[in-house]
Amino acid sequence: MHDITNKILKWSTNPENFKEIEISANKMAQEMIKYGISDKQGKRLSQFFTSWPKMIRYQKPDMLLH
Repeated sequence: MHDITNKILKWSTNPENFKEIEISANKMAQEMIKYGISDKQGKRLSQFFTSWPKMIRYQKPDMLLH
């Protein structure tokens, strides 16, 4: 696993960062609503991006590449 990928996975699976992920997902959904998707689709998009970090667990990699 590359070092950058490891850092991203470690950060996104940390429960302390959930609020930041939720804010970013809501911002992105609002921007996409401005560009034409429906409110319902925007809500589902936000739910998707806030649910997947809860489903995966961080697992320390066997080897890091730099």
